[in-house]
Amino acid sequence: TRAGRITKKDMPCEQHQQRLDTLQTLRNEFTNLMNELNETGKMPKELLEVKEKLKDAMKECESSLAPHFGEYVFSEKIEGFGTDIYSILGLNNGTVLVGGYGSELKIFNPQTKTFSENIKGFDSTIYSIQELSNGIVLVGGGGGGGGELRIFNTKTQIFSEKIEGFSGNILSMQTLNNGTVLVGSYEDELKIFNPQTKTFSENIEGCNTAIYSIQELSSGIALIGGFDGELRIFDPKTKIFSENIGGFNYSIEEIQELGNGTVLVGGEKGELRIFNPKTRILSENIEGFDDWIEEIQELSNGTVLVGGEKGELRIFDSKTNTFSEKIEGFGTDIYSIHELSNGIVLVGGNSEFKILSLTFNEKSLPEPKE
Repeated sequence: TRAGRITKKDMPCEQHQQRLDTLQTLRNEFTNLMNELNETGKMPKELLEVKEKLKDAMKECESSLAPHFGEYVFSEKIEGFGTDIYSILGLNNGTVLVGGYGSELKIFNPQTKTFSENIKGFDSTIYSIQELSNGIVLVGGGGGGGGELRIFNTKTQIFSEKIEGFSGNILSMQTLNNGTVLVGSYEDELKIFNPQTKTFSENIEGCNTAIYSIQELSSGIALIGGFDGELRIFDPKTKIFSENIGGFNYSIEEIQELGNGTVLVGGEKGELRIFNPKTRILSENIEGFDDWIEEIQELSNGTVLVGGEKGELRIFDSKTNTFSEKIEGFGTDIYSIHELSNGIVLVGGNSEFKILSLTFNEKSLPEPKE
């Protein structure tokens, strides 16, 4: 498919056709009335009414057909964040936190498209931000001084003291269904954080590699991937690793379970495979992504975005297991993609931050029936 183009067929064809036929009828009627105005110099009394109906039909097409026949485009670069962006999170209260290299944490305002001043209180690079169900916000990262985990108070915009008990640089966190948080590090460290007691468990043995991604599946098991390319299955209830899944050639950077149950595993050199939780087997590599995969994000409209090195961003079709052409417009490595509750998609990378928008282009629609 064309770059950034969605051509979903899951919306009923009859519904598609009805909107297209209405649009075409109004467009023809408006054209005829405009021709009459030009020829006679008198405005037909129906012209304004038809014009408003045509506007409404176009708006309806934009809202309902864009997710099926739309095209993604990037905004201009939004200034205000001067370092690499590793984590973007829209909180339940509407606040958007953006964290990255050099302890930089700022609040982004989507309406004004501006950043706040840097919020001080974190001493190292921020790699992961998690909001818990009770509203607690965890910020994790690390640097030369080891791992760092703090609680961020969104009302006062103040960090807690550093929570002791984790020595390695925190690269990934996953909030589990039981309310605890699985925390992984660059130094082969995996622990469970209890938000109520604000304490860590002992190190969980069985993951002797840098941990880049943690994903709890709907079935209750957790998948853990990292530097050595092994996909590990972890049971949060028993706190035991049950199995190591081979078949991934390079480091695993990202694991994402889609709404349809498909589990995507992506990593170095554009490697993308599908994991089957029932058979516990990885598929063959799915070709079509050129560089390192850093991020996989499923949007609320079902679109699956895959981003990575050199600004590569593509749409992955989980029905056909194919990639779109590259969506142009991002100039650096993509590290983070996040969709806000209002549908705005934020993309962060190597000192670059942009909004990705789904636009409706009438020319991209199929021709209406005669």
